[in-house]
Amino acid sequence: MAVVLLGAIQLPARAATGAPTGPNVFRSEMARVEIQKPADWHFAKADSSLTNLPSVRLGDEEFLEVVKRMNKRPLMAATKHEDSYSGLNPSLQLIVRPAANMEGKSGLELLQLYIPRLKQAFTGFKVVKEPYAITVAGRSGGRLDVAYTITSKDEKTMPGASTLILVPNGKVVYQVGFSYPPEGPDKLTKEIDQVLGSVKWLD
Repeated sequence: MAVVLLGAIQLPARAATGAPTGPNVFRSEMARVEIQKPADWHFAKADSSLTNLPSVRLGDEEFLEVVKRMNKRPLMAATKHEDSYSGLNPSLQLIVRPAANMEGKSGLELLQLYIPRLKQAFTGFKVVKEPYAITVAGRSGGRLDVAYTITSKDEKTMPGASTLILVPNGKVVYQVGFSYPPEGPDKLTKEIDQVLGSVKWLD
């Protein structure tokens, strides 16, 4: 199975930090967010370093310290197929990262700064659609669609595509990333809008 995760470029993880309201819902009181995976997708196995995150709402400074300790690891991840899938497995990930010296910049501005880093990280990288402004559950963010070439564990190359959404909120940035094949039945279209439409901010 091939899974591509933009931004963290790490193994996916799920941390159950809140009581979900359904089998497809990930809810984190600590991270102040709720998001829902597609019904036929599978939550990824939890990263052991994230299993002991606080399960309650924290003050702003405590929240920021926890976000820093997470070190850009995915708070939640899900894939369309089981681990045994041999192709590029469509995936979803949610990351909360410190805004640091980028505090105050819009999601659109952050994505413009992000492009050079992605270009260095991926072979055959190209921007499919330039960053543009979107709204996620009432908050301003930005969206970027890119394509690239990846190499699987058995040294086979295949085309890949990703959609990256950044939603700044004060001292943190919420990142929702999708990776998928650019063509065929596993190409993501309506799933992206469905997931983004499920987001709830728990402020």
